[in-house]
Amino acid sequence: MDSGGGGVLECLAECLKKLGVTTQVYLVANCTLHAVQRTLANPVKAVFGDGGLEKRNVMQLIHCPYDLMNILELDEWKENWFSVTGKKFGKKYPKPVMTRWWYVGCASQKLLEQWEDWKMVSEAVINNKSTDTAANKVASGLWSLMNEPVLKAHLHFMCAYHKAFIVPHFEWLQKMDERTKRSGFRSRSILERYYLMHCDLTHLKAKLGKGSSLLIIH
Repeated sequence: MDSGGGGVLECLAECLKKLGVTTQVYLVANCTLHAVQRTLANPVKAVFGDGGLEKRNVMQLIHCPYDLMNILELDEWKENWFSVTGKKFGKKYPKPVMTRWWYVGCASQKLLEQWEDWKMVSEAVINNKSTDTAANKVASGLWSLMNEPVLKAHLHFMCAYHKAFIVPHFEWLQKMDERTKRSGFRSRSILERYYLMHCDLTHLKAKLGKGSSLLIIH
């Protein structure tokens, strides 16, 4: 069962019970992949805030490159990118879907890896597009956000947490179960995995208190 939306978890279980399609004893389980993502989603939203127009936070910073890339035609975008950076554009910037924080992490990492490129491209769009165009407005917003050091620090934090905690546990949850021979069905081992997740979070918290890197948790 999913972790959010209507008709899920206990509510769905009760409805199924009324229909007589459950056994007398049954378990209600949520999507662990979704739950793992929320260990980053909930704190980031609470501390940094959601993205959106006129917002000046890391979530809006992550969204801006995707918005800018999709305002222009793909061929025009690739040509502009190459003329400014001297590099081929390559893979498209991931869409940072707020309900799927795996993609938020991927987008964050992509932005950090191409930080100077995005800065140069946004400045070029500002200079080449009139101020009343959507491209100029988005590029101006991106360039402005990229010049706030605290937002880049927040981005580094999100990337580090993504690599240190979400990636390894996501990969384990998606692997094939030895008995069922099916990918993603690892519920029989979830209690042991929960213990490992809890240990990792405890180690992360301790290292943060000492000012150590999040990328070293063991």
